[in-house]
Amino acid sequence: MTPSFRHYQKRPLVFIFAVLLGGCIPFRYDFLYIQIHEESMIVTESGRFPSGDTMPHDHVPMPNKYELRRHSYVLNAGLGQSVNRPAINFSALTNDGDELLISGTFAQECYGVLIPSEGQYELPPPRALQLTFVWVRLSLPECAAAGPQDVGDGEIAFKIFNNQDEPLGEEIIRFSVKKNGYFIEIDSL
Repeated sequence: MTPSFRHYQKRPLVFIFAVLLGGCIPFRYDFLYIQIHEESMIVTESGRFPSGDTMPHDHVPMPNKYELRRHSYVLNAGLGQSVNRPAINFSALTNDGDELLISGTFAQECYGVLIPSEGQYELPPPRALQLTFVWVRLSLPECAAAGPQDVGDGEIAFKIFNNQDEPLGEEIIRFSVKKNGYFIEIDSL
C-alpha cells in the first residue's frame, strides 16, 4: 500500500527526503501588482486578486480597477497578471460608451512593455482599442547592464484619439509595482 500525502505530513523529515529524492524543490516568488497613484486615476473596485485556487499567501485586498473621467472620454484600467509579471490593461471610451483608440509610451524601456490587444509587441506601440502594460525586465542588449527590478515606480504617457484619428487628450499615469503576498510552487530540478 502506497503511503498518502497525510502520512508524509506527520513525518516532515520523511516528506523532505521524498521531495529531494524525487528531484523537486519548493520555489517561492512574490506576488507583484501594479498600483496606480491616486493623483492619476481613482479606484473603482478593490478586492483580492487573483481569484480562485491560485491565491497567494499573506495576500490582502488591493485596488484592481481604476477610472479617469474627462469631458470627452473615460480612461479605464484593470489589473492583469502573467505568472509573476504584473500587468495592467488600459482602454478608453467616449462618455456614450463607444471605444476609442489609445497609444502610449513608457519611459523605462528596460523594465516594461506596452502590448496592443490586437497585435504583437512593437516599438513604439501602435494605436489600439486596448493596451496592456507588463512590468518585466527586457532582454535587449542595451538592458544588459540593468539589474533585476522587482518593484519600482514609473509612468506611462497616453494619447486618446477619436474615430476620425483626432487627438482628444493626453494623460500621464503614475504607478508603483508593489508586493502583496507570495506563491510557493514545487519545481523539478
